[in-house]
Amino acid sequence: MGSEAVYSVDAYHAGNLTRFLNHSCDPNCEIQACYINEANIDKPMLTIFTVREVEPLEELSFSYMGQIDHDAVNSSKVSNDAVFAECHCGSANCLGVLFS
Repeated sequence: MGSEAVYSVDAYHAGNLTRFLNHSCDPNCEIQACYINEANIDKPMLTIFTVREVEPLEELSFSYMGQIDHDAVNSSKVSNDAVFAECHCGSANCLGVLFS
């Protein structure tokens, strides 16, 4: 299993355009850390880049889980954790869960 997350992203106080992007188990975008005028490695600006060609009018999406840990996904399917949520993205390779 992967390492435990130290930080989380929460747009409660100041959301941005990512509120218009949805989750997909087969995303066409990914989030990358970017440093602009910031020397602190713990404070990246989170940026969104496409990972493949995107068709005109195609919805932009990214994985809410970040890098997918299949072992964690399998264990969360049988868990009743507070962060467990069913996925309904509709992609051919849908994992069935959000947030492992």
